[in-house]
Amino acid sequence: MKRPGKGRLSFCEANSKLLLVIPFSLSLLMALAGFLALGLLGVTLYILILKPAREALADTLSPPPREGSEEEITITTGRIRTMGIGQIDSDFKTRMHGIKEDHLVIKLRRDPEVESYTISLSPGGPVFYRAPHQKTFELMSGAESFESSELIGHPAVLRLAALVRDHRPIQFVEFEMSTRFYINNSGEEKMKFLLKINKIYPSIDLDSRDKRGVFLFGRLKREGPEDADSAAA
Repeated sequence: MKRPGKGRLSFCEANSKLLLVIPFSLSLLMALAGFLALGLLGVTLYILILKPAREALADTLSPPPREGSEEEITITTGRIRTMGIGQIDSDFKTRMHGIKEDHLVIKLRRDPEVESYTISLSPGGPVFYRAPHQKTFELMSGAESFESSELIGHPAVLRLAALVRDHRPIQFVEFEMSTRFYINNSGEEKMKFLLKINKIYPSIDLDSRDKRGVFLFGRLKREGPEDADSAAA
């Protein structure tokens, strides 16, 4: 590049002619946009990767199921609620080896006129069921249903079997389903349902937690005829 009437411009002189002057406000805006993009990237990584990883780790390290633990079931909006009992991906987690996902599905359907419910039980695995007012267990072959009024003073008992031998549950988690009334914030009397772990039979091996946080049942002790009958009763 030549100057009029003079020799060529030096490299620095030529490039200085092409420099652009960026206003301070534009520089600040670009810096803020860069920080915002980094922030959004960090939030996205947390939501998609870090948070699920932390939740999975916390779920894996959750304590084992224990006898006496209880879950409340209520319907505050709508008329239907469905709840599954299973191993680790259901609403009520047993964390026990041999229990299937949605081993038992409970559906509550509220009457539109009165505070009354129809309760439907759908087995996804072997379930031994003692209906309200009944004294013996039966292996569920299909869906069963009953009215909530039947639970008052007479809970239903559900044994989710991980191992069945000779038509008898050898390893199982036993749940008791009962009902109570309570007063809500509007002063209305409503019904809630309680699902309690009654028994883990024969026991739980607390040293058997695997990478998913699932436990093995304890070893079955040698039983006499009376012990075997009482376990199946």
